[in-house]
Amino acid sequence: MLLDKGLNKEDLILETTSTPIMEMLDNGSIDAWAYNDTTGILQIQESGKNASNYEAAYVLGIVVDYLAFSKEVPESLVQSFQEAIDYVKSNKDPSGLSDYDKILAKYIPKAGYEVKKIDLNRG
Repeated sequence: MLLDKGLNKEDLILETTSTPIMEMLDNGSIDAWAYNDTTGILQIQESGKNASNYEAAYVLGIVVDYLAFSKEVPESLVQSFQEAIDYVKSNKDPSGLSDYDKILAKYIPKAGYEVKKIDLNRG
């Protein structure tokens, strides 16, 4: 995905875990870290760092999440799940936050982080 965005392979640093990447980001030896936002926040927190010290600067692509059901599950139940998920994602409070946003904030706590919308398509 990064190569598709115009980055050169020799400019990329690949690691099997996030710890060395976060250390390089903190000490300035790299400028950015490409990672799923929710998982990235969790990795930052688990390392003992403050997630509010980092920001998502650019969206590389959109990842779609899926729920898998057994073939024996009735289609009506699958449809009910889909309708419930759609509702949770679309039901927004006056500030524009959905129930989905609030659930993520509750179960993926971020030290010093408040749920807010960030324009990830800047620049």
